[in-house]
Amino acid sequence: MKKSEFRGFSQVFKFTLIQTVRQKSYYITLIIMLLFSALAFPVMSLLNGGGDSGDSSENMIEEALVSYDNVYFVNNITSDKISLESLKKSHEYYSDIKIVDSNEDVETLCKKIRKENEDAVVVSLESNQQTGGYLFKLYYDPASKVSDAAINNLASDVGSWFEDYKLELQGIDEDTVSKISKGISVEVNDYENYEADKESASVISATDYNLVYAVLMVFYMIIILAASLVANKVVEEKSNRIVEYLMTTVRPMALMLGKIIAMLVDSVMEVVAIIAVGAISNYITNTFISPVSSDILANVISENALESIQPLNILLCVLIMAVGIVIYGLIAGLFGASVSRTEDTQQGLKTFSILILLAFFAAIASQTMMSTVGINGFVKFTMYFPFTSVMVLPGLILIGKATVVDIIISVVIMVVTTLILLWAISLVYETVIVMNGNPIKFGKMIEIAKNSISKGKGAKINEK
Repeated sequence: MKKSEFRGFSQVFKFTLIQTVRQKSYYITLIIMLLFSALAFPVMSLLNGGGDSGDSSENMIEEALVSYDNVYFVNNITSDKISLESLKKSHEYYSDIKIVDSNEDVETLCKKIRKENEDAVVVSLESNQQTGGYLFKLYYDPASKVSDAAINNLASDVGSWFEDYKLELQGIDEDTVSKISKGISVEVNDYENYEADKESASVISATDYNLVYAVLMVFYMIIILAASLVANKVVEEKSNRIVEYLMTTVRPMALMLGKIIAMLVDSVMEVVAIIAVGAISNYITNTFISPVSSDILANVISENALESIQPLNILLCVLIMAVGIVIYGLIAGLFGASVSRTEDTQQGLKTFSILILLAFFAAIASQTMMSTVGINGFVKFTMYFPFTSVMVLPGLILIGKATVVDIIISVVIMVVTTLILLWAISLVYETVIVMNGNPIKFGKMIEIAKNSISKGKGAKINEK
């Protein structure tokens, strides 16, 4: 392609970008996406209980218990040096509980306490005769104001406290607990089946599957939306015969590329804004809404994926999305140029719709295989094939399943494909954009391309 093919590109780019961001539909869509991004993390935090046994748990238990001064603790173990007084010091809201020192049996004690307080809850620490361990028994009157949910929450809270208390007595810190509590697995492999074992080991977890699926859907929607907008604008300008006036000062390829790059910039700005709002929302959620729990992302994304979600990987995914918009935008623009009337748009874009749907279903099939048999030959193919890699590769990057070699090969193939498409479409676009009548079929486009190549060769021979 000659440099003159891009004459007028900057004017078309600026005009299309300004017109796009001025549309009400643009702001409505952007606001909806930003709201979704902003509310996603607080909603996930609430669904996960808003943290561990923090303020929300405290308020829930206290409200259902009427008040903590209704709780009576009894230590029926005398052989071990266990102090329930440490329980009162473990949380501020336990300071109101009552520690009962009595030699009476629990049944007699419960009757005595209930006479004084009908809403009382008695928690008895006893020896578990079956396991030789410890047993907390909670007694309450179901007819009182105390709810079943409060008793269950209190039981869980007390159990968690006692686990921490035992570690404290032994002088074990949380880091040591984390190390010794990690699971141990053993694998036996034979040399002949090494590759098969390696493949099965690449199976992604359900959490990773959800992340890859979400990324695939988002990228598919962004790419098809941007490409469809390019095609519709091309059809609109051609059907209104505006393109004939534009071509007096702007080259046909510059006209289409200006629209594609404008849609690309618009999409990238939206994605960056959504990611930024999501990051701020995640920070606010972890700091103010759920400060006692771990990062909310850690509750919904696997550890490997969490480590892979770094600024560089996110930037790489955005760049891949950009290349995908250019690839599909070029094809959509070409088929859009084959239509002369707005009512024929769907018919003209039939081939484009089939192409992107096939790529989408192949990407879905690839993802399903990753969750069942691991990364096999078909998955590798979808990672390298440019029409599917723009949907498959970003998710694999974010879950840490794409190697550096895979990324380099995929990106090189995508860039080469883009350059080939630019060259091929430049051969036919100028002719197709001025042709009127019924939608131009794909076979006719190939014929026009062949004629353009023949004329180009003939021109070079004449020059010699």
